[in-house]
Amino acid sequence: MLHRLPGTHCDAWNRGTISLEVPIGSTIIDSKNIGQLALSWRSGEQGVPFGPRALALYAFGQSLLRRGKTERAEAVARETMERAQRSGDHCGICSALAILGQIAQRSGNLAEAATFLVESDEHARLGGFPDLRSFTLRNLAELARMQGDLARATTLYEEALAVARAMGMRFGGA
Repeated sequence: MLHRLPGTHCDAWNRGTISLEVPIGSTIIDSKNIGQLALSWRSGEQGVPFGPRALALYAFGQSLLRRGKTERAEAVARETMERAQRSGDHCGICSALAILGQIAQRSGNLAEAATFLVESDEHARLGGFPDLRSFTLRNLAELARMQGDLARATTLYEEALAVARAMGMRFGGA
């Protein structure tokens, strides 16, 4: 899977220049259609594999959070969680928990954030989709940094970078 994220994530998203290529025919996920893809299962569509759909859901949740739409992001995450649990979709559960963890982190509830993010990482492993594992490791690293555990944060960032590099990702590390 090839990812292209030009510029900074937030600025690029706001300018509409983020694109994410996924191996679903010639579908390009970008700021114009990510919400539609992320929520495609509402109509019962199962044409998008769990991993790429979960990645789109994660990006959609990030977009909502960046735009200050925390309540909407939480609603999407909770709906995703419910549907993913019913279908045994570990990737979807991972994305939902990651979004909920970031919401808790932003509100200063680091203990709740840790619970969500550790569980998110476990589902990333179970789902076997390396992109999500890279994201969960970075989320955990950022939480460790906020908690003042710089040694753990460094270890987690290095592990996330190793996963990203193993996949040939060109972003995710400085």
